[in-house]
Amino acid sequence: MKRNFVLGTFLVMLFAINLVAQETTELSKEKEKKTFTPAKREIGINMMALAAQFIPFKESQGLHGPFNLSIRRGYNRHYFNFQFGMEINGDGFGSNAGPSYVHLSLGYLRKSNPFGRFRYYTSYNFMLAAGPFNIPNQDDFEDGGVGGSLGFGFEYQITDFISISTESMFYIGNRDGEFRPKFIPPFGLFMFAKLR
Repeated sequence: MKRNFVLGTFLVMLFAINLVAQETTELSKEKEKKTFTPAKREIGINMMALAAQFIPFKESQGLHGPFNLSIRRGYNRHYFNFQFGMEINGDGFGSNAGPSYVHLSLGYLRKSNPFGRFRYYTSYNFMLAAGPFNIPNQDDFEDGGVGGSLGFGFEYQITDFISISTESMFYIGNRDGEFRPKFIPPFGLFMFAKLR
């Protein structure tokens, strides 16, 4: 009888420990559901590049920064960052036609939100560049290059799904066969749309 009592007490204690463990697991799962943010996708278009197609800006036509398209995907404040820019100009295209370029950037972006609708972000990117960076006071004879960039940007959230942003970059890498750092000012204005 004493043996059955000890076995029964042991089973009741085991059941109680199991019940508490299940409740703790359920509470932690509910907490994870509340704090977990689903993946966000954002697509941005350089509005300065788009406006230059419709409104002639004479001398500065086409000078809108190295990227035309930006795609971001991530969770919470951490994003994978992809940027692409390309412009091909022919010799007889026009008197204001600048040099051709193709740029590709892949990296990591982290956002911070200290000011309500205003955000700032930092990006760390690997860049492939062919041609100039398409900014004022540039060397038009730059060839291709490979390097990295550190970017700092500001973003304003217009609605829950639309925002505008601008970014400056500090490029460090090989250009024209030699090591050349270059500062890229915030010359483009991107409009981003969040996708579901």
